[in-house]
Amino acid sequence: MTNADQMRKVRNLLKKAEAEGVTEPEAEAFRAKAFELAAKYEISAAEAMAGGKGEREKVIDTKFPVVLPTIQMLNLVNTVSRNSGCSMLRLGKEVAHVFGHESDLERFKMLWASVVVQGERACASSYTGPGGRLYRRYRRSWWENYNYAISGRMAAARAAAKSASTVVGTDIALRDKSKAVDDAIAGTYTRLGNGRRQPGTRSGDGAMEGYQAGMRADLGGSSVGGGHKELS
Repeated sequence: MTNADQMRKVRNLLKKAEAEGVTEPEAEAFRAKAFELAAKYEISAAEAMAGGKGEREKVIDTKFPVVLPTIQMLNLVNTVSRNSGCSMLRLGKEVAHVFGHESDLERFKMLWASVVVQGERACASSYTGPGGRLYRRYRRSWWENYNYAISGRMAAARAAAKSASTVVGTDIALRDKSKAVDDAIAGTYTRLGNGRRQPGTRSGDGAMEGYQAGMRADLGGSSVGGGHKELS
């Protein structure tokens, strides 16, 4: 099965999850399967490499600005990228530079577009107070805790996919892929700081709502329009 076929299967599951009239238990089942497949495909590619059957993909990259709240959005980029087998660098205050192998970066783009679209809608619908400073504070807290929930879900699913692998050498193949990404970054930037922020929680207005939305989020992509489109 080609990478395009794999991603098509994930997207088809998500369309079913988002279809008109689908019940919430049905939607949750489709979403869970979509993310399970996305993680499985990453590990399957590493298994093929370990067995000498997989093609070695090039490491490519993408740059894009994030919207407010920028720190929380950059943290979310970091979460989605590292759990997709990629790595992110922050350029200035609001630009993310993500490196990864071709299929991993495609997976990242799909997942990133999805969690942002879902997050924007859920954040807006959960806030009932006034605008201005209070709303900006709410959004910062909401997005930080949304990221925290997404991070836990993605890490757990990826760990489950790894533990299910029985092919000898899969861990080595994954480490080789990670080193190739690090080498590509080193070849692009000769001096790197330690400016990456790790996701965390923040108390305050919007915290619980953001965390709960992250736990509900569809992590396999999105077929809805508006908001962030998949990155090109």
